[in-house]
Amino acid sequence: MINVLRYIQRKLYNPYCDYCKALVRASRRYKADAQQMHEGKLSKELFVVTVAFNKPRLIQEQIAHVKRLSLDKSWTYFVVDNSTSAKARTQIRQICAEEKVRYLPVPRWMNSLSRTRLFWYCASEGVALDWFWKNVLTVFHPQRVAIIDHDLIPFKPFSLAEALGDEPFYGVDRYRNGVWYLWPGYAMFNLQVLGDRPLDFLPCYVGPTFLDTGGRNYHCLYKHFERKETYFAPSKTIRIDKTEGLLGNDIYHRDCIQVVDDRWVHLINGSNYARLKGKEELMERVLRKINKDSKEK
Repeated sequence: MINVLRYIQRKLYNPYCDYCKALVRASRRYKADAQQMHEGKLSKELFVVTVAFNKPRLIQEQIAHVKRLSLDKSWTYFVVDNSTSAKARTQIRQICAEEKVRYLPVPRWMNSLSRTRLFWYCASEGVALDWFWKNVLTVFHPQRVAIIDHDLIPFKPFSLAEALGDEPFYGVDRYRNGVWYLWPGYAMFNLQVLGDRPLDFLPCYVGPTFLDTGGRNYHCLYKHFERKETYFAPSKTIRIDKTEGLLGNDIYHRDCIQVVDDRWVHLINGSNYARLKGKEELMERVLRKINKDSKEK
């Protein structure tokens, strides 16, 4: 019975993501002018965007470390708020106002209509990124855009523009059964090279292979490039604890972190959507360690 349900899920998943994309197209254009998002001129050299999801604490930590450690001379920082909690949205909006980071709330109705019990994984962030692409990228036309996950915290000085360089894109590779894409938790795009190519950050199935958030960019972008000729950001997964009673993917989401590009810590499952016991405490331990080390330097 479970196998039958999973088969039905796979068959319906791509049409479901087409429906999510239709929601983005149907949304009214957000009035994304500089005065509404905060006073001050937007730098179009580099847009940095993160999708917030119910974790004001992580957004506050990320903003503080990004602003302190960034070596990029000219950039504009956006927080796209996809939170389902009204309280979290209020707190994240306040944090962005205090830090003078541009805050963009995804319409609540889009969250409601794109989240179902049948298809719970990966579409929510894809909808938020597609909505940002439609409402901000197509209005301001920046030279480069970098997407960083809400639980990605820098611990060394970094330059996103330098990491991307003159390449069309750069980030962490996802390779599954002959198809590949960039994980949109650390992904950069050179729009001077790519032009107005319409990107799509929703997940999808390619045959029997599931590609999570950002996977649909395989069709419109990555399959036109040779993977073996592409330079990717290095990443290393580290197990923090030896956990009893957890198997497979739960170990990864509960007890692992990643070091990305030797400059970022990815807390993995920062939203703790699966509500794994001990995850919140582990994230606090890692954040305390990052903050302690930064004060000692």
